Amino acid sequence: MQNILKIIGRIGLVLTIIPSILFLLGMMDLGTVKWIMIAGTVMWLGSAPMVQKLNKAS
Repeated sequence: MQNILKIIGRIGLVLTIIPSILFLLGMMDLGTVKWIMIAGTVMWLGSAPMVQKLNKAS
């Protein structure tokens, strides 16, 4: 369970960083970047607290 949450968190962080770089390079539309970054933020904010609780418990 903990490994899956870590993977989800890392994917979420990637989804918040990569779209902004692609937008700066002119490879993505602003609307698309916003939706991808929102999804990444939700993924990361949803998984990070759970990973911390599991780390504290073990």
